[in-house]
Amino acid sequence: MDRAGGLGKMREVGIREQWLIDETEVKALPTRILGRGGFGVVTLGVYHNTPVALKEPRQDVETSAADQVLPALCNELRILRRLRHPNIVCFYGATMDDSFVRLRLVLEYIDGVVLRNFIQAHNLAASNGEGGDPTRHFRSSTDIVNERKRIVCDILSALRYLHSRTPAVVHGDLKDTNISVQQQCLHGGLAVRGKLLDFGLARLLTRSAQPLGGTTRWRAPELFGSERLRPDIGGGNSSSSSSSSSSSSPSPSPSPSPSSPSCTDAAAVGPRYKIEVGSGRVP
Repeated sequence: MDRAGGLGKMREVGIREQWLIDETEVKALPTRILGRGGFGVVTLGVYHNTPVALKEPRQDVETSAADQVLPALCNELRILRRLRHPNIVCFYGATMDDSFVRLRLVLEYIDGVVLRNFIQAHNLAASNGEGGDPTRHFRSSTDIVNERKRIVCDILSALRYLHSRTPAVVHGDLKDTNISVQQQCLHGGLAVRGKLLDFGLARLLTRSAQPLGGTTRWRAPELFGSERLRPDIGGGNSSSSSSSSSSSSPSPSPSPSPSSPSCTDAAAVGPRYKIEVGSGRVP
């Protein structure tokens, strides 16, 4: 099926499931770039007077290259449209032009930073004697540890939700730049919250599931050496910070066994997050 035909069928599904948004309802702010990957870009937009993140293929690359990210964008739409969890970026819907050329996801705008930048800000502020807090309000070492624990618990909650779906959902590219950290007012004080982003490489765990993508540094050890390989597909994050540079450099990645739905996600959130969140060092 050609591109127009595939997007045409997706449009029919969007109308039936009521997630298709009329383009006139969304105001794009293309100069306000929130994230950028090898082929995808996330910009700020406004949807019914509410800030949103707009994710779409980059327009400044060759058509053949831009076409590589479209399947990932369609896959992200297919996955996100059925997910509802407080620690997963919210999917409002998608817009599609009448010529079936442009697909754009309308996502929750998260006013925060990715986990890597959050940890680095903690480290920098601590070295400057500012209590380890990126907002420069004093935080004790106990506060810092509790904040980091909260972020890990938030991501574990999101993963438990994903892996308990039927069929199970595997994120497939769980890394520090695909987690956003935002501060919220709670009981008269500030509290951090972690949210999972970028489902372009996620998969429904069925026996016909396609090979997973992912970043080599965060991949489960048992997934190396498989005969079923596929390179990364670049894409922007939906947070207020830019994508990791790893999204533009391809790495082979195999498909997980249907009997172990969380092997890829668990390997990333286990020892790797323990290293970064606990010590502040990127694994």
